[in-house]
Amino acid sequence: MSAAMTSDSPGHEVSAAALREVMSHFATGITIVTARWEEHDYGMAATAIASVTLEPPTVLACLNRSSSTHKAVTSSGSFVISILKEEQADLVGRFASDSDHKFTDVPVVRTQRGEPLLADSLANLECRVTSTHDAGTHEIVLGELERVHIHSGEPLIYYRRRTGRFEDGIRTKTAQSPDRELVRDGTEDADNGVDRLRAKLAIDVGVISLLECNPSGDDLANLRDQAQRSLELVSDRRYVSDVSQYVEAVTGFHEELVWLCRSRSLMTAYRCLGIGSVVLPAITRSDSRREEIALGRMALVDALASGDKDEMQRHVVAQHRRAVGLQRAAVRPPQSRHSVGPTHFRGRG
Repeated sequence: MSAAMTSDSPGHEVSAAALREVMSHFATGITIVTARWEEHDYGMAATAIASVTLEPPTVLACLNRSSSTHKAVTSSGSFVISILKEEQADLVGRFASDSDHKFTDVPVVRTQRGEPLLADSLANLECRVTSTHDAGTHEIVLGELERVHIHSGEPLIYYRRRTGRFEDGIRTKTAQSPDRELVRDGTEDADNGVDRLRAKLAIDVGVISLLECNPSGDDLANLRDQAQRSLELVSDRRYVSDVSQYVEAVTGFHEELVWLCRSRSLMTAYRCLGIGSVVLPAITRSDSRREEIALGRMALVDALASGDKDEMQRHVVAQHRRAVGLQRAAVRPPQSRHSVGPTHFRGRG
């Protein structure tokens, strides 16, 4: 084990990257935390959720102070935790972004307080904020449960920066109690991720071809802000300094690009690809293509501002090729003469 990943003496510093890496080995479910404040709905993807005590029934959620959802939760005094089913993987990237269209075409039910509760989830917890506690960049929010809703289905799992699902194991203890194993096949992950990237390319090219006039100043400003954010989060030309912020910037950029056509159907099709979960596996790898992709987003905005569709097409194709290269490198199964087959986690992107 490298020195960066261990602490062999009191006071030894552990980097943020080391903590992120070691915690990626802790398999969790994925939730969406939602709230309503001043007639607006807010929501964010969250894995830092835990049960605290049974008497009174209390849970905690760790929320980034910079998120609009954090402000909505602490201002309104209530929130909902929706535990995602395996079929809801596409919601992860959407709610990890700072898009203004997170709830578009997502079935919700209103709680008595008016918060959006994701209707198709595995379970929902309606919570009243009882206290908050500072924790660096985040705030720990304690919520006492007021109502819970439990539905049938299988959970969406987050492990090693991939979403996945449980599958029945080959061996079973009894007919009534089968082993459940996380199944992962690196080759399938690569093919699935590349397939979704190809679909994304088709949508990007379609958006560019459908543009009939120059975008508004606000559209350009939003795109440029997201592109600049992603570039600033690439350090030493190879590494991503903050994974969650980078995913937000990338998904936000591409949703803003798709929204140039003002087509809800096209936006829905794009979101179904779950590009956020495709991006995740490659983010922690050191790769010089990272900066090239970030700079490519800036160049794409410049081409859009000048109305040069041919230049825009060239940039999106170049971006696609770099992204495919990163995707294949990120999910390629490790080569070892001792390897006897895939581990047991079936991941998505």
